[in-house]
Amino acid sequence: ENQSNGNKKTSMLKAKLQQEQMQKRSVASSRHGHFGGTWQMQSKTSGKTSYVAASKKSLTNSVTNTTAQRKNRKAEPFIGSSKALLSYSRKAYTEDGPATRKANASLHKFCERFVQDCYGPVMKSLKNEFRRDSQRLESGDKVVFFRIVWFFSQWWRTCHTTTANKTLGQLIFTMDVFTFNLVLTATESFFAHKQHAHLAQAVALYTEMAHLLLEMYQSKDETESLMARGLLDRLFYGSEPMDRLPKLLSRWAPGLATREYLCDLVALTHVSLKLLELNQKDSQAALDK
Repeated sequence: ENQSNGNKKTSMLKAKLQQEQMQKRSVASSRHGHFGGTWQMQSKTSGKTSYVAASKKSLTNSVTNTTAQRKNRKAEPFIGSSKALLSYSRKAYTEDGPATRKANASLHKFCERFVQDCYGPVMKSLKNEFRRDSQRLESGDKVVFFRIVWFFSQWWRTCHTTTANKTLGQLIFTMDVFTFNLVLTATESFFAHKQHAHLAQAVALYTEMAHLLLEMYQSKDETESLMARGLLDRLFYGSEPMDRLPKLLSRWAPGLATREYLCDLVALTHVSLKLLELNQKDSQAALDK
């Protein structure tokens, strides 16, 4: 009887241990549950379409390994501010080789497809996570989100400088009051907690959003132009303006910020004044009529 009781207890403990392990795996793999792990591949020769799906085991292992790596500060993603614009850097220009041009062309093609087909749904899902203050969010996710939006916004702006009748397309999903409020509120939080690298990223994104807002305001698309005027009203003319540019300028001090951060502040000031000037001229023209 004692032996049978011992066997029962052992089997119960094993079952409980397996159940706990399954729960841990389900929690680890549910962080990005809104995004599918299926990749569609099409053969160039036969034209057949096949689907490749990531297994739960590999997903769990990757999440566990990533979490373990981020304990080291040097392994955290996107440490530091933005350094993409050549005009912000003192480095001399060097002619690109064929490998660099090929890599840039591949990246450009990926960005075009992503912005055209995927940007809207992905950003909508991510914004819902921030809006609900989801438990799946980690401490650095907001900065990573800012970095993604900043990258595609700057890519679109620099690639469409000479394009006529341009519209933002799916980038409009991150040009709303919620995203502006998320970025501007983050600048206050990052400054209060002395997170200067995160503050630089938020300001870099705010600068790109101001550039896109100017494009929307001057757009021939009536919907974009109307949205831009509504955003201008919330940013500058409301009873409680959302804009944080005066505070950002007053908080700047020599030796505490990077060259890129100062360049972003100057660019943001220039674009903001240009927006206010254009809106003042259009308002005066409407009154004269």
